[in-house]
Amino acid sequence: KNAIQPLSLKAFKEGVVEYAANKAQSELCRSMRCTNENSDQYNKVISAKHLHAVILYCNFDALSREFSKTFRMLKGETVVEQVKQRNSEYVLWRRLLTEAVHDYGHEIGCSDNKVEKYYHGISMEMVFPSFKIIFNCPTSLTVSEDVAKTF
Repeated sequence: KNAIQPLSLKAFKEGVVEYAANKAQSELCRSMRCTNENSDQYNKVISAKHLHAVILYCNFDALSREFSKTFRMLKGETVVEQVKQRNSEYVLWRRLLTEAVHDYGHEIGCSDNKVEKYYHGISMEMVFPSFKIIFNCPTSLTVSEDVAKTF
């Protein structure tokens, strides 16, 4: 339980544990295998705890928003230690989410010579002549421009 954005036991059981158990049976989840050759999970199907981390981030907006704030300085903060202190509330979730993305995820980009479009909620238009970036913090993307407007 964290002090920043608590989640009830009922919400965790029903919205995360039971939801993950159902999703784990899907072909998509059964096909998600660890690609990190240095991991003891190499070539194994994504674990329940890694699914939990993804579900918490994707399905619990308020929690996800507070979690994401712990990766950056907030207005009025002057030292990195304040960010570290807030981020320490979520250290296990951070590790599991990072592993889920890096070890079980795949790169996005072009497929079949078709450029894939992804949207991210921002408050102004930004144009990049080319774009290759690695984020070391949670970043929400969607294929729907309408969904991005709700971020």
